[in-house]
Amino acid sequence: MSIDWGRDDDDSLFAQLLGSLVSDDEDVAVLINSYFDESCGDDGLLCVAGYTFTAKSARELCAEWRKMLVRYKLPYFRMSACNSRKHPFGSLSEQQCIDVSSEAIGLIHKHAYVGYAATVNTNSFEAIVTDKGFVATAYELCVWTMLAATMREVSKGYPNSKCAYFFESGFKHQAGANDLMNIIFQNPSMKESYRYLSHSFVDKAACLPAQCADLLSWQWYKDCSRRSKGSTSPRGDLKALLDGTRHHVIDFPESGLQRLVDTINERSGSPIGNEIAGLARRNPKSPVFPKRPGETGSEEAYQEFLKQFPGKAG
Repeated sequence: MSIDWGRDDDDSLFAQLLGSLVSDDEDVAVLINSYFDESCGDDGLLCVAGYTFTAKSARELCAEWRKMLVRYKLPYFRMSACNSRKHPFGSLSEQQCIDVSSEAIGLIHKHAYVGYAATVNTNSFEAIVTDKGFVATAYELCVWTMLAATMREVSKGYPNSKCAYFFESGFKHQAGANDLMNIIFQNPSMKESYRYLSHSFVDKAACLPAQCADLLSWQWYKDCSRRSKGSTSPRGDLKALLDGTRHHVIDFPESGLQRLVDTINERSGSPIGNEIAGLARRNPKSPVFPKRPGETGSEEAYQEFLKQFPGKAG
C-alpha cells in the first residue's frame, strides 16, 4: 500500500467528530489513552494517561502535528516504536527519532492545557481492591483518577466549558470504560460536575491529539517501571515533557492501594463518598471496597452511599 504523506485523510474523521461534538472554541476535548506493555513479563503495570485541550488548541495541534508527520514521512507517532526504531520509524536514524520525539514534546507544551497520568499494578489491584469494588478493573481506577483531575482543572481554567471525552478504541477494557462513563453521567449532578458533553472511542493512529497521550503514557509507564527496579533518575525526555506543561502524575503502589481502600471506606456520606456510590450502582450488592484482602467492606456504609440515589435497589 502506498501512502501519500501530504494528505490529511487520517485525521479527517477525528476533525469531523470534534467539529460535530464541540462547537465552542473554549469547550474542552479530553484525550485519554492507555499503555499496557504485555511484553514486560509478570510486572502487571498499567498506565493510563491523557491530555486536556480546548477545542481550538486541539485543532491547532492537529495541523502542526500533521506537518511534523509529513516531514518525517510517518503515518502516525507512537512512542514505543520511536524509542525502538520499529515500524514506522525503521527508516529514521537514531538522531531523527530523537528529533521527532523532541518536536512532539514541544507541540504538547505549545497546545495542551494540562496532562494526567496514573499507573497501577494490576496484580496488586486484583489482590487488594478486587473486582467487587466501585470499579472492577485497574483500568477503570486509572480512568476515574483522570476524570477527577480533569474536573478540578477544567473548573479552574474554563468554568463555563463542556467536556468531550475521547478514549482509545480497541483496548481490552473498552467496554468497562464505556460502562463507567455511562454510570457516571446517568446522575445529573455528576454529569454537571464533570461538565459532560459526550464520550467517544477513537483510533489513536488516526487521532492526532491521542498520540500526545500515547507519548505521555509510555513515558510515565517506563519511569514507574524503572523506579520499581531501583532507578532514581528519570529519563531525560520524560523530564523535558513534565517540565514544560503542568502534569498530574500518580503511581498507585500496593501500599497506596491499601490506603485508598481504607480512606474510601471511611468517607461515607461525604461528596466523594456520594460519587463513589453512584459508580458502585453497577453492582448494588457488592461492598464499596474490601478493607483488606479477603475482607468485605462495611454494608452499613454502603447502604448510606446508596441512599444518595433514590430508586436504586440496595
